[in-house]
Amino acid sequence: MNVLLNNYCNLKCSYCFANDVIDREKQSLSLADFRYVLKFHEKSSVHQLNIIGGEPTLHPKFNELLEMVAKADHIREVLIFTNGNVYPKQREAIANLARVKQVGMLINYNAPQLLPPGVEQRIHDCIKFLKDDVIFTLGINFFRENQEYQYLLDALKLYKLKFARWSLVVPNSIEKASTNVKDYFNRFKALICEFLRACEDEGIIPHVDCNNIPLCLLNDKELDDFAYSSILNLKSSVCQPVIDILPNLNAIRCFAINDYEVSIRDVENVQELYELFEKKVDQRYDGVPLFDECRNCMSFKVKGRSCACLSYKQPVELIS
Repeated sequence: MNVLLNNYCNLKCSYCFANDVIDREKQSLSLADFRYVLKFHEKSSVHQLNIIGGEPTLHPKFNELLEMVAKADHIREVLIFTNGNVYPKQREAIANLARVKQVGMLINYNAPQLLPPGVEQRIHDCIKFLKDDVIFTLGINFFRENQEYQYLLDALKLYKLKFARWSLVVPNSIEKASTNVKDYFNRFKALICEFLRACEDEGIIPHVDCNNIPLCLLNDKELDDFAYSSILNLKSSVCQPVIDILPNLNAIRCFAINDYEVSIRDVENVQELYELFEKKVDQRYDGVPLFDECRNCMSFKVKGRSCACLSYKQPVELIS
């Protein structure tokens, strides 16, 4: 479960998976509503707080929000999703929080040529300032078949960081309509296998986040590349609710499937939210294959759903 402090950003990534949410009217979570979110976490017995945006460090009360987190006894770990374009006052607030909580930062790290002037330096300044107090993971989103990634490995080596997060971008809603999904996955196999081998050579542990390539599309050599770099790359790719809490306290299943919202004020805890999204959203995809071959797949037969992001598939309307 993720909490959006805001829905605006200081970068304009062409592949952004959150465009449907980011393109809405600008919103920031109020201090009072954030206090409610913390109580909701406590009622749900959730001890990790995932902070996202937009770019969450742009929230006008970011420092005050982190002070509230520091005083929340039930929160033990905090994970901040950021583009790394973080200014000094916000870095100091994160450092202060890291003195009382375990803090991780996942930086979605774009290639330098894709960044506006000065941003790459701010990313490096952020890591340098916080690397002794914060657990860093650098991440890459694959959206081009000839995409560069060496800059990411160089930064990981420079700061002696061990973990790299990767994901294959889900095409936006317009692109998906004309996308042959199997061809889309197949086009990226060579690049991702090359990246995984490079991570292995550098002693870096990569792990897939969302939208993994269905394992049935990988040949034996490609499966070796996925497995030997890290067993984390062989995790099940059957899609499950993520749950993002928006600044207006409405929850959505995830950025990719956001047409159903429910206020967290209308439910008791996060477990009830999961059950709602399973019933109102995920069950519409039961028995819907990604490819024709899915029908003969053991995973599909057992789980009732094929691999990859549900947004690739046309849901079945439930009668209820």
